[in-house]
Order: sequence, then C-alpha cells, then structure tokens
Amino acid sequence: MSAAPQIQPKFLPDRHDVGIVAVGFSGGQPKAGVDAAPMALIEAGLVQQLEEDLGLNVTFDGQVHSYSELLPADDPPHRNMKRPRFVSAVTQQVSDQVYQHAKEGRLVLTLGGDHSIGIGTVSGTARAIRERLGREIAVIWVDAHADLNTPETSESGNIHGMPVAFLTGLATEKQKDIFGWLEPHHLLSTKKLVYIGLRDIDKGEKVLLRQHGIKAFSMHDIDR
Repeated sequence: MSAAPQIQPKFLPDRHDVGIVAVGFSGGQPKAGVDAAPMALIEAGLVQQLEEDLGLNVTFDGQVHSYSELLPADDPPHRNMKRPRFVSAVTQQVSDQVYQHAKEGRLVLTLGGDHSIGIGTVSGTARAIRERLGREIAVIWVDAHADLNTPETSESGNIHGMPVAFLTGLATEKQKDIFGWLEPHHLLSTKKLVYIGLRDIDKGEKVLLRQHGIKAFSMHDIDR
C-alpha cells in the first residue's frame, strides 16, 4: 500500500522545522496565572512530544521569558491603556524573537501568556515573510473574542483586548516606547484576516468589523 501524499508547504523550506518562543507574561490583563502556562506545557512534555511523536526539528532556547527586567519604574495609563510601556517593551522583544525564527524558515510556536503577546507573534512573522518571500501573511484568528478594540473603544483599558487593532493599523501610536516601534512591515491587512469562533464581541469591535469588512464566523455559524 502506498503512503498518502503529503501537502508540501509553500512558505516553509522544511515543514519539520519549528521554533518555540515561551513567554510567561500576564501584563496585558489583571489576572495572574496565564504567565504560568508556558512552563506547565513544557513540564508536561510538549517539546518531547513534538520531537518524538511528530518527528519535528525543534529549536528552543529552553527558557520561559518573563521579561521582568523590562518592567518600568513608572508606567501610567496612556490613551486608556494600562501598563502600556511594559506591554509594548515585551511585545517588541517577542516580535524580535519570532522574527529570528521565521526568517530562517521555521514555523514559530509561541507559548503564552496573555493575548497581548499576539502583537509580537504576528508582527515578527509578518516582517520575516515580507523579507524572505516578498509577501504578506494572512491570519486565521480562532478566539471567542475579536481582540480588536482600540485604546479609545476599550472599556477596560487592558491591552490583551487590543492586539489585532495594533496589528492592522486600526490603532496607532507615535511614542516609540508605546507601540510606536510597529512599522508597516510588521502589519497585517484587514483583507487577509478572518475570525473563527467569535461569541463575545464588544460594541466598538462590532463597528470596526463592519466598517472594514473583516470576515468573521461566530460560534453560531460553527454550530449550524
């Protein structure tokens, strides 16, 4: 019996090469606990399973990065954002780490952490793909929440609800230490974004989804 044909990846030199970035960070929201997730996954044998069970070539520095050294002495709210300088500094570091893997052609697996780190994951990948292949990335965002609030539409000010707004340029900031480091090569087009699994969308997010024609499939769509 012949083996089933395997789909060859278009954008990865070798589909077996994976880079892991572990980020034990919870600063994008107020609840402790999510920062412990990367270590829990690693201690449960995730890396070994990827290597031994799936036969992947894993590149991992063996560290869960908390970036506590980046915590500023003073980090007052800015444009309604809570801990903006800390979250910006951490996501910039994550972006650089992801970029280093992605530019070498590895599929990057980021372990978090609250969802503010998505700013780093997507921006680092977008930059690498533009440089390596001259193309834009597309993103399938599987989540109950759209994470599309701008600082002005957010009711909580928690940045874990804003990553897609910054990644698509719907939210911008000139201050370098508050997401001003995001440049065009880091960004994602709203035309190359689709949501799956939405069930809890804020009012401001609904307006942005409609205004920009962003494709979205709710849990109702999935359950039908």
